Amino acid sequence: MNSAAYLRQIEGLASIVGEPRNGYFDRPLGSGDCYTCGMMNRAFATASVLASLTAGCATDAERAAVVSAAHGTRVDLGMQAAPKIAALGYEAKKPSARPFPFPFVEVKVGTETTRFLVDTGAAVHSIDAAVIKNAQLVAPVKLAAVTLDGWGALPDQPVAVVELPATIRAHGIGGVLSPQLLAKGLPAGQALAFDLVRGQLRAQPRSAAWANVEELGIALTAGAAKLCSADASGIFPSQLFTVDATVDGEATKMVVDSGASRTFFTGSSKAGAKAAARPLIGRSSAQSSMIEVPVALRGGVPITIGAWSNPTEVGLAPGEKDAHCGHEGHLGMDVLQRCAVAYAGDDAVLGCRPTATR
Repeated sequence: MNSAAYLRQIEGLASIVGEPRNGYFDRPLGSGDCYTCGMMNRAFATASVLASLTAGCATDAERAAVVSAAHGTRVDLGMQAAPKIAALGYEAKKPSARPFPFPFVEVKVGTETTRFLVDTGAAVHSIDAAVIKNAQLVAPVKLAAVTLDGWGALPDQPVAVVELPATIRAHGIGGVLSPQLLAKGLPAGQALAFDLVRGQLRAQPRSAAWANVEELGIALTAGAAKLCSADASGIFPSQLFTVDATVDGEATKMVVDSGASRTFFTGSSKAGAKAAARPLIGRSSAQSSMIEVPVALRGGVPITIGAWSNPTEVGLAPGEKDAHCGHEGHLGMDVLQRCAVAYAGDDAVLGCRPTATR
């Protein structure tokens, strides 16, 4: 049965049974056996159920058309693209390794299967040199050589070739994806949602992405924040997402950094000095995609970012204020695991769930 026949039958059923019930379109398909396609004329089935079943026998374009028809909206089969939704993972490659703190996606670089960290603190995309060699790619390598599971081929953007630390490679990580840069490759009107609550990296209309962030309940940005240019040389189109914050009343700036395992500040900053006045609770490290930073841990440090305000365990690390974007702190995964970020062009928004509902 072709897509036109699908539409005629579904549209006819939709006119009889009315609106589909909520939830059917979120359920996984049970079987791709096209016997279900032949059952479409059974009058007792609802249009939404039939659309779900029929989707197992259809192409991506036909699936979108069938589902939208059951919702009462006609879609041009030639214009509908498959959704771009990549799952975020955290599972460590080695069972004996300590818990992996960073979100990653499954990718292929050429024919090589690997994982890329999704790092909001990375101003550029990067691929490990060993992955480039194994994939037999020739410089200059572009992101278009990478295929992302659930998404497809990535845009033709520049990539830095690096040597990732052995501690990162041990988890099967072969590269780093900069979500704010990836967002630049989306069509006009589209946004990239980096959703750590739902565990997804997805492309969607800007209005929907903004609404999803707002729905989490706590806005860390007042409206859209502007991304900061992180490289004055202009070699890479690199940008970072920074937010205004206060640490025990001291104004500062923090970079949103999903590549940092914990929140930390430079010890030389005024914000760091405020944190240093709080009790020392131990010494540890803040892991990142490229280095491991030793930190002194201070407990109960009051941090406010937009409508978010919490006493937080933070690290104090060596270092100075960033020369390009002016940030003195990194908002890490200890906080961001309850949050979502959306990027569109040079704009970004950040929202989080309340701590109590984690």
